[in-house]
Amino acid sequence: MIGLELRKTHPNLCWIADLRDPWTDIYYYKDLLHTPLAAHKDAQLERNVLEQANIILVVSDAIRKIFLLKSDSIAEQKIHVIPNGYDEDDFRETKVSVPGQFVITYVGTMADIYKPEVFFNVLSTIIRQFADSIIKFRFVGNAPGSIRKMAGEAGVDANCEWIGHVSHTAAVRYMQEANMLLLVIPDSDGAKGILTGKLFEYLGARKPILGIGPADGDAAAILNECAAGVMLERNEQQKMLDFLSDHINAWKSGGRLFR
Repeated sequence: MIGLELRKTHPNLCWIADLRDPWTDIYYYKDLLHTPLAAHKDAQLERNVLEQANIILVVSDAIRKIFLLKSDSIAEQKIHVIPNGYDEDDFRETKVSVPGQFVITYVGTMADIYKPEVFFNVLSTIIRQFADSIIKFRFVGNAPGSIRKMAGEAGVDANCEWIGHVSHTAAVRYMQEANMLLLVIPDSDGAKGILTGKLFEYLGARKPILGIGPADGDAAAILNECAAGVMLERNEQQKMLDFLSDHINAWKSGGRLFR
């Protein structure tokens, strides 16, 4: 909004608008309960920014395509994709996993729209399958009661550790201490274009990543390109079981398996 106002008084200013997320298409937009007037105004502001900025920076190709559809006056060549990343200095100090435990860690926030039930069901099966091993799920961040209830209903709450909000330094440490990292993309319109910065920090931790979300989305493309893990649809429960089983078996034999 500041850039839009500056454009009025300084028309020759080169304006670079860095939009890290979708605007009116962000996955939780409908939950904000705009009145029709407010939604119309919001869309108008979005269009004005996209039309008047000299350069638009976005984090994924899917967001780029969304913005190009907002107006015929938006030149295709002015929208550039610069993905998120991570600071290598944050990961210079190596941390080791907890001995004797296979820990799957999720870092960040989560809401019902993430629909993680399938993971807890898979975890329940894995715990039974590897009854001779300690399998733990660690949630680092503020987990709503509904998510914890899902774990309880799946019968895995005793194997879950709910850490709560921590500093960024501590969050990185938890990533590095994990045997596997869990990434869940919200089940919503525009999910294919969701490219959370957390994914890149997961890559920095250099641990295998189990992703749940669109197999043809932007996050999946990066996982595949980096050979850092898998992105599986919510109905691919057997593939999740296989992925976890392969890594746990490798861990039990003293090795690490990357895909």
